[in-house]
Amino acid sequence: MGQARRKAEDFGNRVPASERWLGVIVASGALFVAWDLVLADRLTIAQYRRHAWLRRLMDKEWKPEVVVLHGWPVFWAYLVLALVAVMALSFVIDHYDRRFNASFYVTLRRVMLVFTCLVAVVGTVAAMIQISNR
Repeated sequence: MGQARRKAEDFGNRVPASERWLGVIVASGALFVAWDLVLADRLTIAQYRRHAWLRRLMDKEWKPEVVVLHGWPVFWAYLVLALVAVMALSFVIDHYDRRFNASFYVTLRRVMLVFTCLVAVVGTVAAMIQISNR
């Protein structure tokens, strides 16, 4: 077998183009929201319920509750978005990595998912502490 043919067959892990594009789109969206979050230095959460439009129609003075978070909750939200972006980009990196190590990337994504969930829980606790202190 020729050297050129061997290189074509020994490409490494193959990730479908649809998954790579989805990874790029998710990473771009997460990084865009994270960048906006860093520039604003605040996280605004508005209370909207399913029939809020009906309540506004009945009571003109009703306004939804709005909570603005600063400091640590914003940092934790940024960290969650950055981890989601790195996790999404791992699909693209996995495809272009020439080694046969798909199990490494699967394990890496699982560990990152657990770490992202833990960071999200810590961020939620920090946000709830800041809300309850108001």
